[in-house]
Amino acid sequence: MMFGLLGKNIAYSQSPKIFKQFPLHTGQALNYQLFDVDSHEISNYMEMLRNGEIQGLQVTKPYKELVIDYCDTLSLTAQKIGSVNTIYLRNGKIIGDNTDAYGFEALLASHQITLKNKNICMFGNGGAAKSVYYVLKKHGIEPIIFKRASSKRTPITKNEYTYEDSIIQSCEIIIQTTSHDFDQNHIQQLRDMSCQPKMVIDLIYYKKTALMSMAELSYNGIMMLIYQAIRSYELFTGETMDQTPELIETIKGVLT
Repeated sequence: MMFGLLGKNIAYSQSPKIFKQFPLHTGQALNYQLFDVDSHEISNYMEMLRNGEIQGLQVTKPYKELVIDYCDTLSLTAQKIGSVNTIYLRNGKIIGDNTDAYGFEALLASHQITLKNKNICMFGNGGAAKSVYYVLKKHGIEPIIFKRASSKRTPITKNEYTYEDSIIQSCEIIIQTTSHDFDQNHIQQLRDMSCQPKMVIDLIYYKKTALMSMAELSYNGIMMLIYQAIRSYELFTGETMDQTPELIETIKGVLT
């Protein structure tokens, strides 16, 4: 079986390390590659998927919304979120799905994080933000979203502000959904605006970010990365994986 990750400037990705562990657990041989491509090349990989050269594609920045146009149909979850990170073939049709929401819920559960009755702020309004917003709304939570003043993206919610807005001081829990770390100048700006979160969840998974240092409780995105990959594998193969604690710890071990 051939799987891969479709994106741009993705040499940093840890997904190949995760998928390399799956055959040791399932006994099913697979190959996983990074497809670092320009947008005009996406159609080539969709054709490879359609003719069976590839059995599944994960999708990352900046194509989670762009690939929607290449899918024959979307899962209900992907429709509601408006973002696709997993693509596979079923009955001759290219299906666009989303496992980021599944991964984020698993992150919350694995750390026993409760977000109810808290002032939740999200940083960023891209594809990952849409998945997080979907999960929060499912649990009856309406977050405030902060974005760059230069952002041209269609708003996810009416509660969107720039990082310079004073309402940022109300953040009890920050969920950072962008793919970049915030530099020390930005951190100092947040502190100067009396932004003092009690918890930071940063979806960046490969390090403790500067933003995480602002709160006593902080979590990175490694559990989300692991669980969204497991769910993608299940969709690719049509088989349920036994998500044992040993498997999760083994994967964490190769990522840290």
